Amino acid sequence: VSRISLDHKPGLHQEVIRIRQNSGFVMADVHGGRNYRLNKFLGQGQGFAAIALARAVGDFHLHPALSTEPYVHIHCPEGTKDEFLVLASDGVWDVLSDAEVAKIVGRVLYSVSPLSSTSSHERLRRNRCFQAAFCLQNVSFAINSTDDISVLVYWFSPVGSAHSSP
Repeated sequence: VSRISLDHKPGLHQEVIRIRQNSGFVMADVHGGRNYRLNKFLGQGQGFAAIALARAVGDFHLHPALSTEPYVHIHCPEGTKDEFLVLASDGVWDVLSDAEVAKIVGRVLYSVSPLSSTSSHERLRRNRCFQAAFCLQNVSFAINSTDDISVLVYWFSPVGSAHSSP
């Protein structure tokens, strides 16, 4: 399992520094745990605004404390042992570890099913990716994720490749 992204949570040390330098501040979430919120004073009579992200598109009333600068990482799967890619929102990553996600997705993608034609292979790939994403959504919801749950699964490995289920 290889993480190729960085969760820009307000509690990260480098984000706290950047937020403070841009007229914001970071406080622990009222729900406790390890969650933090970016906060910004909006002005006299307007109060404060808060968000559980350090970087996002939109929410312009929180700029410049809330940054729109993206994290960019170039990862080329060619020539590696990458089998699939999972793009998911905080609603998944806040409740499941990278290893748990990989195990769930691997079990769905590599479940045994007989095939005959090339068109069936492509259809199976699409169905399995959909099923894996749907499964991650359901598991996240079942273990009480409190954030949005969006998932996309892309399968690099060809169907019929020699792979045993994880």
